[in-house]
Amino acid sequence: MIGVTFKLKNEYNNFLFKIFDKVGIDNFIWYISDNEIIYKDKNNNLKTSIFNQDTMHGTDFLKCIEIEKYYLVYADIKAFNNRMQVTNIDTYADFVNSDCQIALFCTDTVDVELYCKSKIILDKIIKNCTKFGFDELQILTKENNNRIKFSV
Repeated sequence: MIGVTFKLKNEYNNFLFKIFDKVGIDNFIWYISDNEIIYKDKNNNLKTSIFNQDTMHGTDFLKCIEIEKYYLVYADIKAFNNRMQVTNIDTYADFVNSDCQIALFCTDTVDVELYCKSKIILDKIIKNCTKFGFDELQILTKENNNRIKFSV
């Protein structure tokens, strides 16, 4: 088991928070490679990202994803153990050979692929997917993984 795929509802929500609920995301350095996550700020201005920087500590990442509602159009987000090890990941082989621990790709507002090196964390994410009713949950293995490029 190397990851999961699932579908989100096409709506405003805080799906990233639900995916990573009680997973220990504050232990990682998060690299937001690319994203369009629409929300309204406290002045009701439309913004195109919930993130204010592309690399952040887990506690800051958590603050960004726990806001009440946003519209996840697409995202390429990766978690590393160490800020010094944040590197570009182009392929699954790059992922395996890097310090990257989690890679999440969301496309077309609903399709999510998530790769994770830790079985414990992946099991928690799978429980979250079930708990929050994400559709079409499938386990990814080396045999059924079709992703070539490791980005959105």
